[in-house]
Amino acid sequence: MSTHLRVLCCVLFFAAMTLAGCSVGGGTGEVSGSVTVDGQAVSEGMVTFLDAENKPHNGSIKDGKYKVNDVPSGKSKVFISPPIPIALGPGPAPPAPKGPAVPNKYRDPKTSGLEFEVKSGGNQIDIPLKAT
Repeated sequence: MSTHLRVLCCVLFFAAMTLAGCSVGGGTGEVSGSVTVDGQAVSEGMVTFLDAENKPHNGSIKDGKYKVNDVPSGKSKVFISPPIPIALGPGPAPPAPKGPAVPNKYRDPKTSGLEFEVKSGGNQIDIPLKAT
């Protein structure tokens, strides 16, 4: 095969990959949805998707809804972190968040049992938790 033909084949291959939307690692997805405990919206906190390399991808929970950008395609383990109240100086402690508390089981990726398949593009993944 001549050098020119090899170069042409490589150029056509990479052009086809680009037009098909392929990328190394399968692309990334945007994940959004709701987080509930026994049907009640979790008012605040954080959702973390751990990709295949255990790299975290976080999104805030606000009024039961969350959104996480740039999660690599593939299976991700998921865990939920409650907000951590921080006192800013002397005085009364900050109020606890409204809504149900996130059960301890779901706060650790080893015990949460939450695993989801993320696809390139938009993903709607609701996360229903159980109090017991």
